[in-house]
Amino acid sequence: AFNSTQFCSSNNNSSSSSKNICHCEAATTNKESQSAKLTATTPYNEEDDNEQDNLPIYRMSQVANFNGQLSPSNPNKRIWMSYGGLVYDVTEFVANHPGGSEKILMGAGGAIEPYWYLYRQHFASDLPLNLLSKMLIGQLHPADQDRIDEQMENVTEQTPDPYEHEPQRNAQLIVHGDTPMNAEVPQGVITERYLTPNELFYIRHHHPVPYLSEGELEEFRLEVDLTLMFPDALMKRKRAAAEEGGGGDDDEEEEEALSATTAVDIVRRETTDTTTSTSCSNSVVAKLSLDQIKSLPKVELTSTLQCSGNRRGGFNGLRQTSGTPWGQGAISTAKWGGARLIDVLMLAMEQVSKDDQTFSDEEKKEKKMKSSSLIETLHSLQALIDNHPELQHLRFESLDGMLASIDANKGLNPFGDVIVAYEMNGEDLPRDHGYPLRVIVPGYAAVRNVKWLKKLELAEEEAEGTWQRGLNYKILPPTVLDAKEVDLNRMPGLSEECVFSGITKVENLSHTVPLPTTAFEEEIFGSMSMMPFAGSRTPLTPGETVLVKTSGWAYAGGGRNIVRVDVTGNNGKSWQTATITEGSNQPLRRAWAWVFWECEVPAIVCEDGVSVYRVGL
Repeated sequence: AFNSTQFCSSNNNSSSSSKNICHCEAATTNKESQSAKLTATTPYNEEDDNEQDNLPIYRMSQVANFNGQLSPSNPNKRIWMSYGGLVYDVTEFVANHPGGSEKILMGAGGAIEPYWYLYRQHFASDLPLNLLSKMLIGQLHPADQDRIDEQMENVTEQTPDPYEHEPQRNAQLIVHGDTPMNAEVPQGVITERYLTPNELFYIRHHHPVPYLSEGELEEFRLEVDLTLMFPDALMKRKRAAAEEGGGGDDDEEEEEALSATTAVDIVRRETTDTTTSTSCSNSVVAKLSLDQIKSLPKVELTSTLQCSGNRRGGFNGLRQTSGTPWGQGAISTAKWGGARLIDVLMLAMEQVSKDDQTFSDEEKKEKKMKSSSLIETLHSLQALIDNHPELQHLRFESLDGMLASIDANKGLNPFGDVIVAYEMNGEDLPRDHGYPLRVIVPGYAAVRNVKWLKKLELAEEEAEGTWQRGLNYKILPPTVLDAKEVDLNRMPGLSEECVFSGITKVENLSHTVPLPTTAFEEEIFGSMSMMPFAGSRTPLTPGETVLVKTSGWAYAGGGRNIVRVDVTGNNGKSWQTATITEGSNQPLRRAWAWVFWECEVPAIVCEDGVSVYRVGL
């Protein structure tokens, strides 16, 4: 029987139904509970069974031929995969994979069960299975599927469950999926406090939360790769990278090794690669302890973080989207404490200069950087930029393997206010929000505010990988419905966010008026869509106009100030200007946080006599 607490949300407010989505062989109370024999299925349909019985049967060796690589058996570079005893041709879907093409290609020519075991967001809704059903081309030979099932059973016996060290979460959060955790703030809670309490801050994860033992924390060092500033070392690294990618006779051996890879191997690789150093011998890397970073001048800033997909769920009424169907609660604000990113870079440069014996004393003196006055900082940065015009990006790497970057103009600008944070609302960073270190890049999409920071690097190009160059983080025209129609490499990646806003409360003079709901909102928020009544109710006449008080939030991104909020209660026939109640005193063009607002507007009563037409911004 399927246990919803392991692979899907068990929260009653979740937007996703866990029925008939996936099956697990055991309960979740012991080692056997992590049984990885996962078989996703849509609701049973006898016609589907009959169609599948008539499909050709393939051996796994045949599937392996279609791995996207040109070969005599695969002249068109097709991409096949198997799952749950069925074979799929995913070639046309790869470019549109929400997690990025490089992620889905990891399973090319093989079974995807081990990947879905790790990336369990595939079980949060029936969308992945519905998509796969359109790509079905055959059945996998039962003997091959039996071997896959046996390997998946071995996964839980030979590898620890990657989600066994997850933090406790607040029950008020609306959970869209818990492995990995994706949860938003309830609509009625968003504007209760200007600073979101740590336990109610929205959560957006791509992997299990990294867990560091006491010993690992003591040994933790932030790696700062400064190779770009040292031409000889940079040239050596590029030469080494070119030699590694040169191919040759080892390619056949690698192909044979990959063909023998088991599910256990895949899970181990995916869960251990995230904690190994990516620095090579040709890199110039400083390693900074937490104490060293905390010894730098501490700064605090209030910044709003928002998932770039916030309010995505509202589009599903128009056309189905493929990401997490957020309501308006994938946004929160905190006061972050830490060291300026610029100061961290200067400290790293100082350490490297002291350790490097190739510099003369005079060169060390010239290159030495330290936390100092603004004037000295600006001079040092100007010299850095003048001497290294190739420095265009700052790359970040997380303990969970996530890679992202920001442009150097933002990261090195003293007025960009980028910090390496170790505190959140006056406390150590919670594990869910980046402990022990995270980057705060105010005004940018939350995905650029990398949690669990392990490494930062001066770079010529933006970060590789899904979270920087993948489909989900590209800015596409609204007319593009298929990513194959555009060259994603030419499309800009997401950085600054645009204007977002939300209405969290609507009150009549004597009681709270329920917000009218769509089927989607009822599924997402449940009772939260209907605001609770305050005091006695007064009968309302459909079509009459009543005066209501409405309130909510607005956020501009990019440091842009919200200077006015306009509200309508009659579908745009008239507008009223709201009063900004909090957040209006932020510095010009450095408004890193949201504003709260409230407004009295005339609104028309709906036919049900208990709600008003949707108040709009």
